[in-house]
Amino acid sequence: MSMTPQEIAQLALEVVQQAQSPVPTTRIDAKSVPIVQWATHFVDHRLYDDHVLAAHLQRTDTTTALFEQQLEAVLSKSYDKKYADLKARSFIPSGPGIPTGAETVSSYGYDINGEATILAGYGEDVRRVDIDGVKSTWNIVGIAAAWMLTVQQARGATMAGVDIDAKGLMAARRVIARKIDDLLTEGNADVGVDGFAALTTGSTGVMIENKTGDLTGDWLTATAANTLADIDICLANFSSASIWVPTDLLVDPSVYTRWRSLQKSTGSDYTLLDWISEKYELNVSQWNRLATADSAGTAGRAIFYAKTDEVVSSIISQEPEQLPSVWKGLGWETIMHARCGGVRVENPNGILYADYSV
Repeated sequence: MSMTPQEIAQLALEVVQQAQSPVPTTRIDAKSVPIVQWATHFVDHRLYDDHVLAAHLQRTDTTTALFEQQLEAVLSKSYDKKYADLKARSFIPSGPGIPTGAETVSSYGYDINGEATILAGYGEDVRRVDIDGVKSTWNIVGIAAAWMLTVQQARGATMAGVDIDAKGLMAARRVIARKIDDLLTEGNADVGVDGFAALTTGSTGVMIENKTGDLTGDWLTATAANTLADIDICLANFSSASIWVPTDLLVDPSVYTRWRSLQKSTGSDYTLLDWISEKYELNVSQWNRLATADSAGTAGRAIFYAKTDEVVSSIISQEPEQLPSVWKGLGWETIMHARCGGVRVENPNGILYADYSV
């Protein structure tokens, strides 16, 4: 039996009136459902009862049933999670080629000792010079990551039309590249590998300036004048030896952003970043890994350096490679492999750290 909308509204009104009575015992329809068990609500300004409406729709609705998945639009492009760029290799000069089988890499350097003699009568003893040789050695470590494609994953991927194997191999290569970036940046003391942003003055002779020394520091809040005074101090350390001249300056993104908007002085046409780049002849770049690279590990560090492999270079004896897949258990395992030794510092006085918040 079907009901008209007017009959449904009338029946709903009776339901409400009966539900408001002191002892609602009236039962209606063939199912004899107690009124006190019915919940009522407003829909589109009409009062309906859940049970009455549901029963009515069961009898009269002929709409084709659809599953939720059938109404879901799936985009053809996948939107994978993004990660910060790996920039260490763009800031550190590449070192010489090293055989992939090497466990360590060494270099020899020579220093001159002695002074020339001024001759008066050509009968004097002539001073001799000495040449001191110094050998430096750096460790190289292996890096590996594996991806395994099981039989069921392969079948499911085929059914879904997804190249899950390619994505897995890309993930393994990505974590290898990330580990290389970590070693080049921070090093690893446990395996004796040095990182460019974490060279210690005790072991490498890298110059360092901070607030406990000469710097004003706090470059996120310092005035342009104070910041430029700090940069002058840093550059003076380079020129005092008259050997190396810094070509590049690396800072964390927060400082870079401030310099890009801060005027060199009131009314100046230069931002602080423009002034430093042009007047100091420095290539200024931002590196997110420097945000917590100071000696305390909590705040920013800037790096002034001469960008040449005579000062610092990367040690990568094996670029990421994909080894042959091997059947293991119920799938194919593929290993990505690389070898890295962090950075090689030949002339540490060509590098200066400025810890502007310590």
